[in-house]
Amino acid sequence: MFVRFTTIVFICIFSFPVFTQDAKTEPTPKSDIDLSKKTPLSERELAKKKEGGYLTGIAGPGSSPDTGFGATAIMLYYYNGKKDDPLFPYTPYLHNIGALVTYMSRGFLQFGLLWDAPYFLRTPYRITVELWYTMNPVAQYYGVGTKTMQPLRHPDGTTYSRMEDYDDDLRQTSAGTTYSHYNYYDLKDTLGKLTIQRDFSGGLIRLLGGVNVDYFNIGDYSNKTVTVAKTGGARSKANMLTTRLKEDQLSGKILGFNGGWNNSILLGFSYDTRDLEPYPRTGMFHDILLMYTSKALGSQYDWTEATTALRFYYSPFPKFDMVLAGRLSYTARFGDIPFYGMTGIRYTDKSTTSMGGMRGYRDRRFMGPFIALANFETRIKFMQLKPGEQLFEFAIAPFIDLGRASDTMTGMTFEDWALSYGAGLRITWNQSTVFALDFGFSSEDFGFYMQVRQIF
Repeated sequence: MFVRFTTIVFICIFSFPVFTQDAKTEPTPKSDIDLSKKTPLSERELAKKKEGGYLTGIAGPGSSPDTGFGATAIMLYYYNGKKDDPLFPYTPYLHNIGALVTYMSRGFLQFGLLWDAPYFLRTPYRITVELWYTMNPVAQYYGVGTKTMQPLRHPDGTTYSRMEDYDDDLRQTSAGTTYSHYNYYDLKDTLGKLTIQRDFSGGLIRLLGGVNVDYFNIGDYSNKTVTVAKTGGARSKANMLTTRLKEDQLSGKILGFNGGWNNSILLGFSYDTRDLEPYPRTGMFHDILLMYTSKALGSQYDWTEATTALRFYYSPFPKFDMVLAGRLSYTARFGDIPFYGMTGIRYTDKSTTSMGGMRGYRDRRFMGPFIALANFETRIKFMQLKPGEQLFEFAIAPFIDLGRASDTMTGMTFEDWALSYGAGLRITWNQSTVFALDFGFSSEDFGFYMQVRQIF
């Protein structure tokens, strides 16, 4: 199946010049797609939108509180079509082809390929293909469910309010043994994803169907020799005692300790009144995604995930270019859920890790069968640069994030929610590529985060 996904991507990439050549050499075709209720770009944003094709991307150093220091290279190609195309005011682009590679000092390595085509071949259909390979020897696991909302707990029972103190104690060695990798496991994840969406109701509603082909290779560090990196840079070798993942596997708290296939069928619904998909200034986007994973599809377990999210965007002072943005999200999972099935949340337009959006906490610090999220941002543009044919817009974005994990639906109370806050910088390149750089803080930890596209 993975080979088939690869073939699809390369067919799309190599056939793309044919699409763009036709668009350049022949008159712009008329569109019979019903967009009567879809929100077009404002006159100001429409005047900025580039015609034809162009490249964006970034290459340079990166850092993460989870994976260390390293480098990332991202290249994105967009094709927008012509200004006289009836689709031009309604689409973020007609084609987007992307490639990503990241390597970090703690052994993290990731490759990604993306192809996204709204209104493919001038039909109401949107086709998206993604291929990802991730190798992460420091993937993190802090347990699952309601207990993850409690303070950090050492294997000896000591609790901590600060991640730094917790990490320092875990890195201690005694008689050649350590707990330094207590919250780590070795992850290799290979993912292929295909989704097809169709517009209805004048462009307001989209229905989605798709498939995920996903394989997880899980390695445990229990009773293995590991490198202990202490504060100050000193390193030593020691024998790792039992990990948290192994403890939960032995006590029957989790499934999926040995990894395996996690193939699924996707069904989704979305309601979209946004004016500009990559950087909305007005409108709303509400969606529901159902993911059905079954042994009949080659998976190790039978389980289901349902995620619904409400997103709002409001510009109280359009001339000032300030956007108030908010997202409310709820995820419920049922069945025999492997722990690696709880390490991500799927929406109709993107995926995030664990309780994605909790900036200021470690990756996958909170996860469980039931997840609730609330994110609020104020995005204020303060500068615009136009070197040559390129357009760069800069905005500051203070934010607040709230999240809660639970074992059961009824256990989702208003108590023990995690809170983080901070501020970030948004750099928008030609209205399509958004670089989000955030400093997040919580009572437990802090971190710097960088990603391509808005968090919501």
